[in-house]
Amino acid sequence: MCAYALMSSHVHLVMEGGERPLGAFLHRLNTSYALWFNRATGNYGPVFAERPFSQPATDAETLGRFVAYVHNNPVRAGVVSSPEASTWTSHRAFVAEASGPRFLDVEWTLAALGFSASSAGRAAFHRYVCARAPLARDPRLDGPGPSSVRHAEKLVTVAAKTWCVDRSALRLPCGDRRMTQQRLHLTAVALEVVGLRADHFASALGVSKALVTRLRREAAMQDWQSAELLEAYLAA
Repeated sequence: MCAYALMSSHVHLVMEGGERPLGAFLHRLNTSYALWFNRATGNYGPVFAERPFSQPATDAETLGRFVAYVHNNPVRAGVVSSPEASTWTSHRAFVAEASGPRFLDVEWTLAALGFSASSAGRAAFHRYVCARAPLARDPRLDGPGPSSVRHAEKLVTVAAKTWCVDRSALRLPCGDRRMTQQRLHLTAVALEVVGLRADHFASALGVSKALVTRLRREAAMQDWQSAELLEAYLAA
């Protein structure tokens, strides 16, 4: 195990891949926990509502992004003010403020990310994680989640800047096919990827909710534009 975060509604695990399918491993793990939980609380039935989602890390940079993202989960959720304050992630074990469970391989993970297990190396890792705490939640890792008008305003602003157009051009109907496609892409990213509410997005774009509903039906995402816009939104 490289890193983990146990939240009230979900769990993040960063693990080294092996021969056993991830789904089979998590099925056994989740079933065992569900049996224990139901006995302890007097409940019955399923405990986990959705199937697990996995995202591969094919290089050290991606692995580092995943570990930092997981350790910052309680910070983004507003549970703690800094990653070392949470006792429900592996971060305290990485910075030597607590002993980690036996299945957690801190030294291997630090080495894979280019940090030593010395005090200086752990301090550098802590700074690396903290520097990424202000970054927006990544829907590719979390899935669509709670949003606000502020997030919608930010996405529309980022889209206009990324595509070098005026915000009003994204709102007004026009005969420009490229602009029409960009508005459809923006709608798809806003509602299907980032998880914005339709009314919040409509308010930020300056159109009616009925129009957003129609755009949502018409939206056909093209990978390169969606990826470009999402990367710009996360980095803003």
